[in-house]
Amino acid sequence: MLNPGDTIDFTHPLVAGAVYDAVPRSLRTTFHGRAAWLLTAEGHSPAAAARHLLEVHPDQDPALVEQLRRAAREHLAVGAPDAARRCLERALREPPEHHLRAHVHHELGCAALLTSPADTVRHLRTALELPGLDDTLRADATFRLAQALAHNQQMREASLSVAFAAATTEPGPERLRLQAAHFMYDAFRATEDDGPGRSRRLAQLADPLAGETNAERALLTLRAFDGMLRGENHTVVAEFCERALTDGHPAPGLGWTDTAWGFEYPCLAGITYAWIDELDRAEELFGEAVRAYEISGWSGGHLAFAHMLTGAVLRRRGRLAEAETRLRESLRLADRIGTGLPVHWDAVCLLVDTLLARGRTADAQRLAEARGFGPPYPDAMILPDAPSVHGRLLLALGRTDEAVAALEAASAMAERGRHNPVWAPWRRDLAGALATRDPERARALTRRLRVDAERFGTPTALGMALGCEAALAPAGAAPALHARAVAHLEESPARDELARARVALGLATGDRDQLHRGLLLARTCGADALAEQARSALA
Repeated sequence: MLNPGDTIDFTHPLVAGAVYDAVPRSLRTTFHGRAAWLLTAEGHSPAAAARHLLEVHPDQDPALVEQLRRAAREHLAVGAPDAARRCLERALREPPEHHLRAHVHHELGCAALLTSPADTVRHLRTALELPGLDDTLRADATFRLAQALAHNQQMREASLSVAFAAATTEPGPERLRLQAAHFMYDAFRATEDDGPGRSRRLAQLADPLAGETNAERALLTLRAFDGMLRGENHTVVAEFCERALTDGHPAPGLGWTDTAWGFEYPCLAGITYAWIDELDRAEELFGEAVRAYEISGWSGGHLAFAHMLTGAVLRRRGRLAEAETRLRESLRLADRIGTGLPVHWDAVCLLVDTLLARGRTADAQRLAEARGFGPPYPDAMILPDAPSVHGRLLLALGRTDEAVAALEAASAMAERGRHNPVWAPWRRDLAGALATRDPERARALTRRLRVDAERFGTPTALGMALGCEAALAPAGAAPALHARAVAHLEESPARDELARARVALGLATGDRDQLHRGLLLARTCGADALAEQARSALA
């Protein structure tokens, strides 16, 4: 006979399973309830008793509901959202008392965020329809609902949900939180009714802020990101980033695993740094993200995003082979939570861009076809600009007519007031496609590209613009422009762009030293086709 606290060890799991299955179901349920009671009485945590509580028959027991909710909080604290979700789903079947049902649906929606966006939407909408949430929890549920809608490719609905809630919330921290989210989700939309107007309203609200509260820091982060997309001078954009961070890092409450504001704000700060040539700052932020998620056990969408963003920095540096590896890992992680989510589009877009930079056009085409990369695009911004990348793919495939049409579609970025020539380099590729078909328009495109690059002011933007201008310039003027492109790109972190500029200068002037240096750098970057071009020229 076993005494309380005694245990039995089985020689094999199959034996344990056979004994467990042999116990009648009703008796087994009783034993689970007894085991849960004993564990709780001995001072074990609710999470330890939860595996037994999950097997107990529903009996409208408020104490059991509270134990399961506490167990779910413990599971979330150690990065086990699936275990938390099982506890809360079981709590709903008990069921909870009427005034607590909205709370359990709210907690369940939070537990499923980025592991199952569709379930999150369903539970949070239910929580908002039921009575029981106070104003603070209603604002929180709306904020998280917008997050889930955005990650479920429902960007317009995300924007509208927080806009309506902000308009009906009393002035205070929760209203600012919702207003910031409205600006963010409008900015994330691929199509927007009044992009320039939104940018002006955001600037009026954010420019005077010092970054003393998290609400101010969130708005300054959005202001920096918007300024980067608009192609404002990079030093101005960097200053907004500095005000948004605390000693170069996300402030407490705005970190990678803080759920009140979400991980989007540190993401946007890092993305902004990556596209204003501050790649060390971006790499540091995204490295923190990967470490934070791995330590916390967040292996779903958050970790997939972190790997994708790290891959973006490696792509911007020109470390193309490493970027490809990191982006494929991002896709592997993202595939575990579904398909067609924003992280899929971003990772595929960056991976196609990386493969094209390596000269592996056939691989890029296979990936694009397998993943459905191309129009129609979702109503969510893709990182970097998807029509520009798709147009470059079509150019590489020799489908020039289709490429011109795709790049013309990319010009919608300019209509929204977004003129960053590195984020959306459609003018450079379109000018190259039109060089022989419509040389006058091609030259006009290069002139505007130069204007945008000089306004933005980063070495990468200036070098790319001068290289494009040199490619279309008369033979006598081209060498000087190529040399100026090289000079700017020597100050840029984009090593593959420097390699391309050196090879172009060597081809234009017959300078074997430039060709040799371009060859070595292209090999280091993993730009295989460029290296072969330089090697052939030297041979």
